[in-house]
Amino acid sequence: MTDFDIDGFAAQGGHLPYAGPLGFMRRPFTRDLDGAAAAVLGAPLDLGVSNRSGTRFGPRALREMSVYQFGQVCPLGWFEGRRVVDYGDSLLLPGDMDQSLRAIENDASTILDAGARLLTLGGDHTISLPLLRAHARAHGTLSMIHFDSHTDTYDIFDGPWHGSIFESAVDEGLLDPARSVQLGIRAAGIGEKKGYRVVDADAIDREGVDAAITVVRETVGERPAYITFDVDFLDPAYAPGTGTPVAGGPTTAEARRILLGLAGLRIVGGDVVEVSPPFDGPGQITSLAGSAAAFHILELMLNG
Repeated sequence: MTDFDIDGFAAQGGHLPYAGPLGFMRRPFTRDLDGAAAAVLGAPLDLGVSNRSGTRFGPRALREMSVYQFGQVCPLGWFEGRRVVDYGDSLLLPGDMDQSLRAIENDASTILDAGARLLTLGGDHTISLPLLRAHARAHGTLSMIHFDSHTDTYDIFDGPWHGSIFESAVDEGLLDPARSVQLGIRAAGIGEKKGYRVVDADAIDREGVDAAITVVRETVGERPAYITFDVDFLDPAYAPGTGTPVAGGPTTAEARRILLGLAGLRIVGGDVVEVSPPFDGPGQITSLAGSAAAFHILELMLNG
């Protein structure tokens, strides 16, 4: 019998990928934040979508596919010496947007007040607004690194929805748009209206990911930065399971290279949003890509 890495197996939670509990990356489900370096929060919201619903199932799907990342995206033993917990999901009332956003913000503040970094699994992109409110209270006005095919600065409806949040975030003083970058944009939008630096999908394709990384690093500098990763940043070939897919986007490999290229920036929080499992492809490829992005954001938060 070949040698078996029992320590590495224990780091996975002592289960093969298809068995055992589904805390994100096998992290224990607990609301005990004592000594936690980071916590993972689920925000199962899809009240703000403008097209296909289903993102309320996103946090569970991201957790499920995260357990396949050990020894691949996440090295075995990576969590040793780092207390990372899965805080579970915010309690959101169906049909009540105001209550839902308050609940997300309150949970986020509880985690940040305990001194932990926060990674949130969405949920539609509306969840980023209460998360930014909580992070701005903790760190001041933020820079943002925004992966998306849409600018989400469409001020065309009353009340918060997933297409207006980065209009509202500037109006509320949560973000400095001049020190923030929107990556992968290709849907018709008005991101420049608020002064965001935009590196669209065509620029990434034409100039390469290294140029995009340079723009992000020069724009953000040493400021506290929040990463929000909408899976529709990816071309639908790599992420069909989302509510508003837009053709002509970057690949999963390009997304990974950009995220890895942000090492050393002061990343204080992040989220992965818009995973809609009812529309996912064979092998749950959208959830798989989203869970990999989520791990890399967690890695940036804890290694920065």
